[in-house]
Amino acid sequence: MRKIFLIIVFAMLLCGCQIANPNYVPTNSVIVDTCSDSYEEQNTELDSSIRLNNWDEQGDECFSDSEMAAFIRNIVSTDPLKQSEDDLNYYTEKYVLFGHFRSFISRSEHWEHPNQIDMQSLLYAFEHYEFNNWYVRQYAQMNPNVNLWSSNELVELIVDEQIVESFITDFVDIDIERLRQSDMYNAELRGYRFRVLDGLGSGIIHPYARTVWRSDSFIVIEVRDSGMDAIMSAAEAYIAYILIEVFDEIRFMYRAYIRLP
Repeated sequence: MRKIFLIIVFAMLLCGCQIANPNYVPTNSVIVDTCSDSYEEQNTELDSSIRLNNWDEQGDECFSDSEMAAFIRNIVSTDPLKQSEDDLNYYTEKYVLFGHFRSFISRSEHWEHPNQIDMQSLLYAFEHYEFNNWYVRQYAQMNPNVNLWSSNELVELIVDEQIVESFITDFVDIDIERLRQSDMYNAELRGYRFRVLDGLGSGIIHPYARTVWRSDSFIVIEVRDSGMDAIMSAAEAYIAYILIEVFDEIRFMYRAYIRLP
């Protein structure tokens, strides 16, 4: 009977019946008011000072000659904030790990413009950390007759596009149309397909904040990697820099994540 019920569920999906919770609110979600005058003024100021003309032609490398690198280098040339260990832990959790869980921050991928981030990795981050940790649990509670984990078939659910895109674009300014080019997007149902996983692997989270600078509304964080620190010399240590624009105590946006030579 369970298999028959799941077959019916999949048939409903194929017939355009969207299995999603329209009332679901992502965890740690902050809606940035992009229509406010203050946001537009700040965004215009940022764009005029560090806009890149050929960001999509850049590779995963040190950005030594770009305007973005010059902007960050100028900030890190000043005195950093004096931080206690507790302060650094705060920056690690609020900005470094938060961005790591959303795939804004990766040891293998650096970017001067958010559209350089691998769009698929952003969706996989939603699937792993948000969808399977929270969304599926809530769906199971609201649908107690559906056992999502007992079938031999891989179960997928459709999540409304606004929920997924808000989870990502609240913190990075990416082109939504590029995100929707993923094969995980279903244009007819206006949502994204995600797999219900039977258990999630856990690993040691390595990135952490080593040094912090503040310049007006911008924060630059030197990101180190504890796993790399353990096996590499000081000269070879992994070092990258996050540029974050802060609007108030709650709202912020990731503007760049680069390495400097």
